[in-house]
Amino acid sequence: MLHRLLDRFPVPAALLRRLALASIIANVGIVVTGGAVRLTASGLGCPTWPRCTDGSYVPTDEMGVHGVIEFGNRTLTFAVGVIAFATVLAALAHRPRR
Repeated sequence: MLHRLLDRFPVPAALLRRLALASIIANVGIVVTGGAVRLTASGLGCPTWPRCTDGSYVPTDEMGVHGVIEFGNRTLTFAVGVIAFATVLAALAHRPRR
């Protein structure tokens, strides 16, 4: 079923290249923000998952910069996942295949 759907919507090479570049940029970003989490000891900036506190999904003022750094890294994780998924689908739908 998926292959029939992908055959209906072929992806041009230019779009596939853009998605691949976006994937590289997002992965570099997650590495950089992960390094920032590690170097600033912000790993527990948001002590619970998926919330930062029992009452909030976003960091509060009391968490300071460590909460912002940790939350930024968590948020970028979802962006990396969405871009990676879109890139895989585009690669599967790309025509012609070699």
